[in-house]
Amino acid sequence: MDTTLPQQHNAPHTLSHSTTDLVPYAPAGGMLVPLATPAQARQAVMAYEAMKSALAYPSDYVNVKGKTFLKKAFWRRIALAFGISCEVVREERHVEADGLIRYAVLYRATAPNGQYSEGDGHCDSLEFGPSEHNVRAKAHTRAKNRAIADLIGGGEVSADELGPQYYAAH
Repeated sequence: MDTTLPQQHNAPHTLSHSTTDLVPYAPAGGMLVPLATPAQARQAVMAYEAMKSALAYPSDYVNVKGKTFLKKAFWRRIALAFGISCEVVREERHVEADGLIRYAVLYRATAPNGQYSEGDGHCDSLEFGPSEHNVRAKAHTRAKNRAIADLIGGGEVSADELGPQYYAAH
């Protein structure tokens, strides 16, 4: 197979339907390069930390075994402040033979510039009681929180992801 790239033309390229040859993909600009200088990237991280300090209320924090986690309300305020929109990509409901209900949800969080991140969330009725509504809602909350946190680079586990040991203790 010929791996040379086709010549670039100023006129729009039209595809011929008479060939099945594959055209190698070459990303524009070649290598992946940073979108900002190190100083600009540091400023963006500092802006996130400042926004976090401004938007996080004492009631948003949960301390478990010496670690601090942020609750759902904080992640929703962060999404609002950064103009992030969220949508459900997929929701799956499974009922086991013994009646156990499981939900798996995938959310996409999208920034105003089009960049997006997807986050998944899972919950079952063993973890969160027999209420199907609660199981489904917890899976949605986890997925949405993860998508938002990943998109903004927070990298933090939300309080809503804590397992049964947390709920038993509170």
